[in-house]
Amino acid sequence: MIVTLTTDFGLRDSFVGAMKGVILSIAPDANLVDISHSIPPQDIRKADLTISSITPYYPKNTLHVVIVDPGVGSTRRILYVQANEQQFLAPDNGVLSSLDFDNIDVILEVSNEEYFLPEVSDTFHGRDIFAPVAGHLANGLDPYLLGREISYEEINQFSLPPVKLDTDLCRIYGRVIDIDHFGNITTNISEDIIDQLVVNRKKVQITLNNLSVNEIVTSYSNADYKKYLALINSNTLLEIAQNLGNAAKNLQVKIGAEIIVEYRK
Repeated sequence: MIVTLTTDFGLRDSFVGAMKGVILSIAPDANLVDISHSIPPQDIRKADLTISSITPYYPKNTLHVVIVDPGVGSTRRILYVQANEQQFLAPDNGVLSSLDFDNIDVILEVSNEEYFLPEVSDTFHGRDIFAPVAGHLANGLDPYLLGREISYEEINQFSLPPVKLDTDLCRIYGRVIDIDHFGNITTNISEDIIDQLVVNRKKVQITLNNLSVNEIVTSYSNADYKKYLALINSNTLLEIAQNLGNAAKNLQVKIGAEIIVEYRK
């Protein structure tokens, strides 16, 4: 079985290595794939965006272990979820908020200590609970042995800020929801919304902080060196970038900043 790992542990310390050792001790044939260990510390929203962007590209029944867990050691639950023909193991803190309710098959509360390590630390559930449970699942464990089934309404979720539309003024109001390693700025304005309202992508005015961009292009190379641009990124969301530059840093943009798209009817 493919087991992916997404954490905020970083790679300087031994945390990821310890988890892999536990998984492989139980399931030597598991195929471990690192998605990212550079999620900003405790950044649940970034982890959710990361895992939701990669799962469509993995084979059926891949197990995605997501550990961004500021509530470790508390009474927060650990969840096993089957959705979209994928499996997920994650803390119940909203890190799986992007899962489509209509495609969720089952949610289980992971509580059967038989599948944990004999001694469980209050500070490293990644090693002592998530990793052994992942190993047993990779070995073919029936997930229903992990604990009771719970409803979608019982789990913790968060929602991205909504896009606001003013069709009288021909404006779309969005928010910055992510900034990647390159400083590219992702917004919550989807390509679907652009397609519904924007007749001509070369006749728009996009405003973010002190920046104004007047068209939506198709690639980074459509802008000259160090020039800013707007495009639809690989996750089909409106993105602001700088050709061979760090847009977020140079524009001093933070998560949550407002972006306005004005269009013509």
